[in-house]
Amino acid sequence: LNFMEIKYLNDECEKISKNSDLEFGKAIIPLTQSNNLLSNDANLNENGFGLFTLNQEKTFERLYTFISDYVFQQLSHFQEIDSSQFELSQYHRYLKNEETHYKISTWAIDYKMLGDVFYKILSQAEELLKFKLNVKRIDHFGKTGEYIGFRILRPFKSDHNPFHRDAWISYWRDTVNIWLPLCGFEDGNSLQLIPKSHWWADDQILKTKAGVEIDGKKYHVPAAIGTVNKFDIETPVLRKGEGIIFFPYLIHGNGENRKNGITRVSLEFRFCKA
Repeated sequence: LNFMEIKYLNDECEKISKNSDLEFGKAIIPLTQSNNLLSNDANLNENGFGLFTLNQEKTFERLYTFISDYVFQQLSHFQEIDSSQFELSQYHRYLKNEETHYKISTWAIDYKMLGDVFYKILSQAEELLKFKLNVKRIDHFGKTGEYIGFRILRPFKSDHNPFHRDAWISYWRDTVNIWLPLCGFEDGNSLQLIPKSHWWADDQILKTKAGVEIDGKKYHVPAAIGTVNKFDIETPVLRKGEGIIFFPYLIHGNGENRKNGITRVSLEFRFCKA
């Protein structure tokens, strides 16, 4: 393919392209060679994503409490904080330096810390997808085992991933991702996705050859830069207790926290077929 045919996904992608080694992938549609965990739902299968709504409000409240307590405990290792004054959405105000943030926001946390709430979410996902599921075992960020993802995005900081396919990291193939924000997601301040991009062949996507560095922060997954295909970008507007379920081949990311004065905290449940 000719680089002149490429349409950048956004301005950040064009900026990344100027300082990165780029390549096209192979002339295959990777999804056709993988376990399709969304195949039993026609809309999810066609568009590559959809809403995942927790069945009970108390499930969300318990998740929020678990993670709020966890972040408070982690912060307390580095500085004194009054527990009665702590608010998860104000996390960025408690930080004294960048080093502390990167020690706390390590992505992988033990799913067992969520107790029976985790199994309620697992059961709901199995009911939706009509498959028995397991937590995906990973070797990621220096941890090996069964973890869920945990992200903290401070307002207007480069804490977000650029556009990418999860499956460009090999162990995310044959999985499904449920992204569930706990705070800071109001008014459309959520993940960005490119509908139906899970059906694109790899040679229709221009990407970085390896990970990418943005404002001094390195990301493991290659960044999607542009495509020869027509595309739209959607940013779902979510309510409390709503998340997004999507394919690992769907191009997504660029979910910068654009909400002034509010930290966005989210969980990622990565499931594979049992």
